[in-house]
Amino acid sequence: MKPNFEWFDAGSWIGRQQAFAIIANKCSAAQAECLKQAKQSRVYEKFGLNWNDFCPKHVGISRATADRIIEQYDEFGAAYFKLSSLARISSEAYRQIAPAVTENAIQIDGEAVAISEANAAKIRAHIRSLRNALALERQRTDPSLQELYNRLDLLVKEFDKHTTPNLATVQREYLADMYTTAIKKLQHLARCLDRIMHPNADAEPRI
Repeated sequence: MKPNFEWFDAGSWIGRQQAFAIIANKCSAAQAECLKQAKQSRVYEKFGLNWNDFCPKHVGISRATADRIIEQYDEFGAAYFKLSSLARISSEAYRQIAPAVTENAIQIDGEAVAISEANAAKIRAHIRSLRNALALERQRTDPSLQELYNRLDLLVKEFDKHTTPNLATVQREYLADMYTTAIKKLQHLARCLDRIMHPNADAEPRI
C-alpha cells in the first residue's frame, strides 16, 4: 500500500479539512498511513505549524485523534481499518479478536467471514456481542460504589458467622488480628476521603 504523497504537498493540504474530517470515525488504512507519514516527515512545518495545530487546521481532527489512529495502524495494521469501516470497534475490543482477523476475513463461530459490506450485519452483531461481554467484564473488575458496598456488607456478614463463642484460641487470635488490620485500613481510607473533602484543612498524619 502506497500513500498518496500528493497530500503532503503544502499547497494541496489547503482546503482539505472538510474532506478529512470524516476519518475520525471511518479512517482507511491508506489515510492512516498518510497521517503517519505526515507526522514523521514533519510536513506541518511547511505551514509554520506544529503537529498539535496542524491536525485540526488541515486534517480536521485533533492531534489526540490523529495520534490514536497512527498508534492503531502501527499496532494492528490495515485489517483493523478495514474491519472498523464496517463496524465501530475499540482498540480494546479488537485486541480480543485480533488472532481471528486476517486482512480479508474474520473468524466468527469457526467460520471465516469475509470483511465486506455483504457481511456487515453479521460482523456488527459479532462485535456488538463482544462489546457487551467486555462491558460485563469491566463491571466485574471495576465495580461501582454500590457494588463495593454490597460486597463489604456481605463480607461483614460472613465474618460475623465465624465470630462464635466456641472458636479455638488460635482462631480467635487470627480473627482479632484480621479485624484490627481491617479497621486500620478503613480508618486510613476515611482519612484520605476527609482530606479530599476538606483540602484546606490540616491533614492528619498517616499511620
